[in-house]
Amino acid sequence: MKRYEEHFQERLPRFFWTDNTRSDAANLYCVLSSLEQVLEDATHCMARYFDAIPDSHPLKGDKGTLRNHLLQHARKKLTLKEINAKPNSCWNIHCRRTIPSKEVLATRMDAVMRKYELGGNGNNGDRTLVTLELQKVHENQLKLVRAGALSDPLGVEDMYYDVSKPGSMPQFKSIRGTSKLEGYHKHLNSLFSGGNCSPELADALLTIFNYRWNITCGITNRGDPDFRMNDHFLLEEMQAVCRQMGWPDPFPEWKKAPPTKERFGADNLPPEVREALEMAAALEEPGATERDREAVALEEILERQALAKQARDAEGPVSPPSDQTRAPPLSTSKQSRAVPAPRSEQSPEMFALPSDLPCAQLAPPSDQTRASR
Repeated sequence: MKRYEEHFQERLPRFFWTDNTRSDAANLYCVLSSLEQVLEDATHCMARYFDAIPDSHPLKGDKGTLRNHLLQHARKKLTLKEINAKPNSCWNIHCRRTIPSKEVLATRMDAVMRKYELGGNGNNGDRTLVTLELQKVHENQLKLVRAGALSDPLGVEDMYYDVSKPGSMPQFKSIRGTSKLEGYHKHLNSLFSGGNCSPELADALLTIFNYRWNITCGITNRGDPDFRMNDHFLLEEMQAVCRQMGWPDPFPEWKKAPPTKERFGADNLPPEVREALEMAAALEEPGATERDREAVALEEILERQALAKQARDAEGPVSPPSDQTRAPPLSTSKQSRAVPAPRSEQSPEMFALPSDLPCAQLAPPSDQTRASR
């Protein structure tokens, strides 16, 4: 709509191209009161023909031959070698094409069908080019043609607008047909071809992809300045630094988009639903239950055990004592008792042991208790 506003000084479109006018026209007329006519996209019309043609038929390759024949008019200033060196995209961009009136278009399309119906079938044996399916497709498309759904509603000067830079070869964009969003889904599917993305990662990838897609389309279709980069936030940071230093704006052609209330990836909820969600979020969280306290205590125990293990690992492995430092086994009597702990320097004098308590006798190590070297 903005394109029509700039080039035709109208806020709403007068013409609308769709993939299927039979199913979309009635709804579009109800939605857009300014529409004068709903038109059929010519690309989808041609695709219906080629989908019905048998793939094994050799005349299906004439599509490329006929297309090259239509480009003969571009040979005024180019040699045959120069024409062959240019890619097909060059002719799609720089050459303006028209779709004639419904009477002329219907006559030409029917003549092509009659030509291949008479001469194309007999030369290829059983491989019929114009099958019953193709004939049915042709009859349905002729109805659209005679209704004027494929002819250009405006002249060639109004059907195209110039997006070329000064001094360069003219480059035109057509208002006819669908936009490059036809290929958007293909690139988007390749972005998520792996299928192993979290919602957060998918949202980030989709945001970056749409941002870069819009930048590329703005440069290609609207003549926006090309800064050879996608991170335009750096331009705004450089502009802010230059303003603080009193320097001139290095990128005066870059204008920051005004803030909007749009939320990417979120639907605009009804006011009553949004208020209910905000009230629920404002409520305090419930207090901790007995299970919550048990879980906290268990986590503290596990954390202490992990810290103790880390401390032991930091000290390193302890080597076993040698035979010289190994204490000999004790030989005690039947009424032996535990030996009291040694006295420290600040502790009081140790009481004398009872006279009836037998003392521990040291025994020499035996073969069973001696450690092997």
